[in-house]
Amino acid sequence: MISVICVYNNREILNDFLIKSISQQTFMDYELILLDNCNNRYKSAVEALNNGALQAKGDILLFVHQDVFIIDKNGFLKIAEFCKQTNFGVCGVAGVDINKRLICSVVQGEKKEMAGEKANGLMEVQTLDECMFFVKKANFKGFEYIDDSWHLYAVSYSISCLKNNLKNYVLPILVRHYSPGLSLDKTYFKTLKLYFKKHPDIKEIFCTMGCFKNNKLFSLYTIYRNFKIIVLKKFKLGIWREQR
Repeated sequence: MISVICVYNNREILNDFLIKSISQQTFMDYELILLDNCNNRYKSAVEALNNGALQAKGDILLFVHQDVFIIDKNGFLKIAEFCKQTNFGVCGVAGVDINKRLICSVVQGEKKEMAGEKANGLMEVQTLDECMFFVKKANFKGFEYIDDSWHLYAVSYSISCLKNNLKNYVLPILVRHYSPGLSLDKTYFKTLKLYFKKHPDIKEIFCTMGCFKNNKLFSLYTIYRNFKIIVLKKFKLGIWREQR
């Protein structure tokens, strides 16, 4: 069984996107674990999603954003079959490989544009994006707490899987992410800085929000990126495409 775990703060968006798309899936052996954060009950994504995982009864944990519409009606079936056949760390619909390529099965925003290089079959990546990804419950030890943030939990988990010699993948399950990719903000870099401090052995991270090096220039780089965020949001330009 697939345990679909979603923390939400807008019931209308949740119903119009995730809930509606799940009702159209051909594979119906799933449970829905909805974590209501409309009143800011949870301080961080890690707190919310670890709580959801503890409630899960399925052998597959699917973590997904409220504004994701799963276009592929066989998406759950593909996930179930993949988990039966493959040993892996984490798998999702968007990630970045060691060649800094954004591989995805995601169209985003109002224009429904492909967020990166389309995944043609199963493709190996270093890290997964948070919009939608899944793990085997038997392997799941919880998301690592970095700070009270809503960023980097899938990235951190992806790297921990690699340390345990488990590979990470993007699976071609077409989804629409309503967000245009403008969620990057100053808190992202604060969390990233704390992560690098906690894990000095990690020298470089390849993720959908950029490729970051853990060195003395990182603080200066964050100033530069924060300035770009202000400009990009002012003119409503896409973050993912801009960074590649």
